Amino acid sequence: MRAMPTARYGSERRYLVKVLREVARRIERIASSLDEPALGWRPDEDDPAAAELLAYLRAAEREDLRALAGVLAADGARVEARRASPGTSAAPPTVGTGAGASAEASVEAEVAALLWDFAVLRDELVWQLETAGEAWSHAGLHPFRGTLPLADLVREIGDRDLDVMWRLQRIAAEAPGARRRVPRRRRARRLGELP
Repeated sequence: MRAMPTARYGSERRYLVKVLREVARRIERIASSLDEPALGWRPDEDDPAAAELLAYLRAAEREDLRALAGVLAADGARVEARRASPGTSAAPPTVGTGAGASAEASVEAEVAALLWDFAVLRDELVWQLETAGEAWSHAGLHPFRGTLPLADLVREIGDRDLDVMWRLQRIAAEAPGARRRVPRRRRARRLGELP
């Protein structure tokens, strides 16, 4: 088990909730900065596109929320094996098949809906964790892994989020013609406007 930086955050629980909240926000910022061609671009042949990653993220968040609610409600609740996986989740927006600005706007609207759904589900998950109290000591019963403490389940959610975030950052950086947003302060410093 890896060490958590609990001294700065007061407890492992607070740190885990902070990670879930902040990484989700970062994912939203990266994904909302991608244009239609970047949403459908694949870094490698076997890697999922950004739109597929976002569909996976929403499907996985639904599964995680169900599992979390069960474990919080009753110690020893059954935790289902994960079904969502990148590239095989619910149908992502079809990217690159339409013609013109209306198709691009449609894809970006579908991606915005995926992000919205993910954000709402994440807010619910974070709220449940923040109000869990003594239920943090609960554990679920996984069909293959046996006893799964709530903190381990939350760590797995955070690890999945970090994986998706890194994949989206790679797409944002490497996609041909992708919009590259440079933070205003760094851009101003580079142009000599700030000290």
